[in-house]
Amino acid sequence: MGTSVNQRSPDTLPWKAVAAGYTSADVPIRRILNQIWRANTPPDSSVVQNLGSTALFGIHQIARNESSGSVAQVTARSLIIHERASSIVSECAKRALAVTIANQSSVSSWRERLFVELTDYYVSRDAPGYVGRELRNKTVADLRAFKGEIRDHVSRVIRNVPGDPKNASEWVSYVDRVINALRAAE
Repeated sequence: MGTSVNQRSPDTLPWKAVAAGYTSADVPIRRILNQIWRANTPPDSSVVQNLGSTALFGIHQIARNESSGSVAQVTARSLIIHERASSIVSECAKRALAVTIANQSSVSSWRERLFVELTDYYVSRDAPGYVGRELRNKTVADLRAFKGEIRDHVSRVIRNVPGDPKNASEWVSYVDRVINALRAAE
């Protein structure tokens, strides 16, 4: 039995806009994605800071250079501890790292997977409460398909963001471009 608690999104206007998309099928997936990233990335948000951190760039480099899953995970955990960078962002980065290395994928796949995992986390903490006869997702199967559509949309957006960061400064610039693309996704 786990000890973690599912944290709901804050009861703020931006997150209420996200909830409207979970309620009504009239709200397009791209609009829900825009609202999630707008709600999640106000100026000076910890998500933006964590995504642009040296720890995340370090995990990016691990994804680029390491082929052993166990070595990659130990190295990433050590880096997170050393940088005091434990957060949901770093947890999603480690998940993305495991999938990337297991699939022998490229670092660009890690970047894509990072933003898919993080978006999925935000959808998963609220969307299950919006399943019912009068809602967008009538069944749990509908919810699974809905979450898959969002993941697919995030992947498409990320694939269209140019860049292959080679240093921390380029990483911050790349993260900014991705966030802007997710906030404005079509």
